[in-house]
Amino acid sequence: MNHIYLSKIKSKLLVASSELNQIFNCINNMKTITILFLLSASLVFSQSQKYPDHFSNNHNNINKNGMLVLGAWASANIISGSIAMTNSGGEAKFFNQFNVLWNSVNLTIAAIGYFNSTNAPAQYSLQSDFYNYNSISNILLFNSGLDVAYIISGFYLKERAKNSDNKELYTGYGNSLIVQGSFLLIFDLALYYLHLNNANVNLFPYFESDLQTQTNSYGISVQIRI
Repeated sequence: MNHIYLSKIKSKLLVASSELNQIFNCINNMKTITILFLLSASLVFSQSQKYPDHFSNNHNNINKNGMLVLGAWASANIISGSIAMTNSGGEAKFFNQFNVLWNSVNLTIAAIGYFNSTNAPAQYSLQSDFYNYNSISNILLFNSGLDVAYIISGFYLKERAKNSDNKELYTGYGNSLIVQGSFLLIFDLALYYLHLNNANVNLFPYFESDLQTQTNSYGISVQIRI
């Protein structure tokens, strides 16, 4: 009698176990369908959120126009300085001489910068655009610091000229450093704010959206694991 009773219990347990397996299989199937649905939705979302990349076009145009301005300034200084240097003496001669020497370097930098901007790729990824923005911003801020140093050096040379036998040379070179450093400081800060404005309009909103999308994706994955 007990044997028959135990057999019935075992039979019921087997039936219950089979039903539980079916329930678990059903749950796993639902998870699989849910995951596939979420992946499909994620693909659709990512395709609809393509990065238009207006930033890189404006970035290259800002650099290109900046190099044109620098090249024009350098050319004007070289031409006017070369003419004035031969027709003047004293402080004015050394002032124009230093302008010519200084802007020969500026003209070379402008030519290389313009060439690089003209031959830059038409489009980048969001991440590379962000890297390029950080790179140019750091360079411009560093250059601005150098520009201030040029101006200070110019005043130092003028001060040193007071007690020097080379008064005309130090004064002429000092005045040139002050003028050239002041122009470069305005130039670098103007480029910095132009790039910053471009990033505020055409880069940062998309970068923040991309970070938010990644955060949401991680949130979904955690919910699936639970």
